[in-house]
Amino acid sequence: MKLWQRLQGCVSGIDSPGQLAAGLTFGMMIGFIPKDSLIVYSLLGVLLVIRANLIAASIAGLVSAGLAGLLTPVFHTVGLYLLESNTLKPLWQQISELPLVGWTRFNNSLVMGSFVIGLFSAVPVFHVSKRWFAAYGSASYRRFRNSSLICMVVGVSKQVTSTQTVFPEVETAAVYQPTTRQPKLREG
Repeated sequence: MKLWQRLQGCVSGIDSPGQLAAGLTFGMMIGFIPKDSLIVYSLLGVLLVIRANLIAASIAGLVSAGLAGLLTPVFHTVGLYLLESNTLKPLWQQISELPLVGWTRFNNSLVMGSFVIGLFSAVPVFHVSKRWFAAYGSASYRRFRNSSLICMVVGVSKQVTSTQTVFPEVETAAVYQPTTRQPKLREG
């Protein structure tokens, strides 16, 4: 039960523009990088430690993973350029001798290119999305969070008005009932 309450906490209460933008930015970076790299799991660990919105990260990760397929030639070109650069070869040699670095797969052109492009686009994406969330996003996110789909996934029946929320942690007076169904007993 505590795990379920923590999952609900991931959905509610973390909806400031900065937290939404952080989730979107980390999700974008995680979505770009191939998933068999330690870099992805390191970013995921950081995402879980900071107070970023996990729904924004999930949606951004799914969209970015879809875009990554289209951007593969760009990632490959950038990664290959960086890995074959004569000025950077001594750095790559030193880095490759460090423990655990082999699991990052930084020597793969797709991993290197997608990580570098994700890293350089993180700051502008964060700032632009933070401004967007400050102007438009919080109300839109609250409507999304209270949508029938999210209520069904979280396991709450929706019986609220547009100004209320289905999550008890929020200060508005919400009416919610867990959707637990009692099995019907057979008579006989």
